[in-house]
Amino acid sequence: MNLTFDEGKLFYDLYAALLSFVNRKLKVSPERFSDSQEYATTPPEARVAIRDALFDHRERVHHGRAARTEGGSGNGLREGADSVHSSRAWRSRVR
Repeated sequence: MNLTFDEGKLFYDLYAALLSFVNRKLKVSPERFSDSQEYATTPPEARVAIRDALFDHRERVHHGRAARTEGGSGNGLREGADSVHSSRAWRSRVR
């Protein structure tokens, strides 16, 4: 799949937000980041641990997504209709 620059940036912004959410909820690492630039400076060992926690606890992410689409807070992930639409679009492309 080929992505435009803007699509690639959106992907990494959403991915960093998702990993930040997982890290805060599961307390995987003391490292903190709030965007893709800060995530890129996070030590590789922490990034791998957080990524692994994401895959080991997918049900929590699904639950957080359901709360966002039902008007919940989203637990720190980007909010708003545009972000929900974007996550749905990415989900259909990634499958």
